[in-house]
Amino acid sequence: MNTTFTVRLQGRSAELLDTLLKEGYSASKTEAVRTALIFYAMEMGLLSSKQLHRLALKAVSESGKKHTDEEIRACIQDARGK
Repeated sequence: MNTTFTVRLQGRSAELLDTLLKEGYSASKTEAVRTALIFYAMEMGLLSSKQLHRLALKAVSESGKKHTDEEIRACIQDARGK
């Protein structure tokens, strides 16, 4: 399933998005919105961390890219903010 939409942000919401991009938390506006949606779904109980992990593993597997242990370790540390 695919969905495309346009979002207009102003005020604090626009500032927060700009900060996420400037500080490198998200590579793009699209990525920031996707991440926010995932966190919101988790907060509402619609998606568990276990389900998210399964989806991530599936995406990595389907990409065909092989990751080294060091790359995986670095991604985990980065996600934890270390």
